[in-house]
Amino acid sequence: MNQIIQIALYFVFFALSLYGLNAIEFRKLFYTEKTIQAQVLVLLIAMSLAYLSVQFYLALTFTLN
Repeated sequence: MNQIIQIALYFVFFALSLYGLNAIEFRKLFYTEKTIQAQVLVLLIAMSLAYLSVQFYLALTFTLN
């Protein structure tokens, strides 16, 4: 049961990370023909943010209990 909640948290925080990163215009930082690399970078950053956020959230909830 605990692993199901953890996987659900990864998906929720990944969606929130993507939503937040969409506010940044990465198109201005890259060349116009490098759109696929920019999208891959945004996905990797979102995955990293989601992982760090879930680890922080889980550590916080376990230490408070």
